Amino acid sequence: RAAQLARDGLMVASHGQENCRPALPIQAGQIEAPVDLMLLTRKAYDLDDALDAITPPVGSDTVVLPPLNELAHFDALDARLGTGRVPGGADFIAASLTPDWTIHHTGPSDCILFGLRAGAAPRQVEALASLFAAPLLTAARCSLQV
Repeated sequence: RAAQLARDGLMVASHGQENCRPALPIQAGQIEAPVDLMLLTRKAYDLDDALDAITPPVGSDTVVLPPLNELAHFDALDARLGTGRVPGGADFIAASLTPDWTIHHTGPSDCILFGLRAGAAPRQVEALASLFAAPLLTAARCSLQV
């Protein structure tokens, strides 16, 4: 998949339009400098492997947003990355991957929810709100105490 993304870019079909964007796939072990934001979108059964892959480029100001379907992952994230680095989050996006690797967006609207957890810095939520201020994406701030 990484070779295909590097060669062909990321194709997204949404609302009757097809968009192809250049992609620079980065795999575990290839990031040397700390990053500002990571979206952790792995399934719960892959959480340990995902944490092994994302921990090296996590710096002192990195925010890790896990829009996962449960709450149990917060203990593992806090233990590995530190309390206060991981805001709460959930996403509601209907999409599928076609056989030719096109992301087919099927939902009429989408939402990413995120908010403060105990010990988190309010700047995290403000930075996320700015980042997700794209026209085709609804981002909602909420208060989440876990």
